[in-house]
Amino acid sequence: MFLIVFFWTPPHTWALAIRYREDYAGANVPMLPVVRSAPVVARLIMVYSVVTVLVSLTLWPVAHTGWLYPAVAVDPRRCAALAIRTAAGARGVA
Repeated sequence: MFLIVFFWTPPHTWALAIRYREDYAGANVPMLPVVRSAPVVARLIMVYSVVTVLVSLTLWPVAHTGWLYPAVAVDPRRCAALAIRTAAGARGVA
């Protein structure tokens, strides 16, 4: 569990820091988006995000979540689309 939080925290913080880059720069706080370019930060966010998903999947065999967790962790868009279509079908919406 520690590793999930460890790898999740940097990309979450960096994404917010990109939004408030000028504020951090004005306060002389050396957040990554202040000291590196946006493309470099974006690549690191992707790397850390992929590692976060991979680390979280290592818990799957012992967490007893069934197939739902790895399916959503690996392909959240497809799972969301399936859930929306299923809900719409259950309500009779075409």
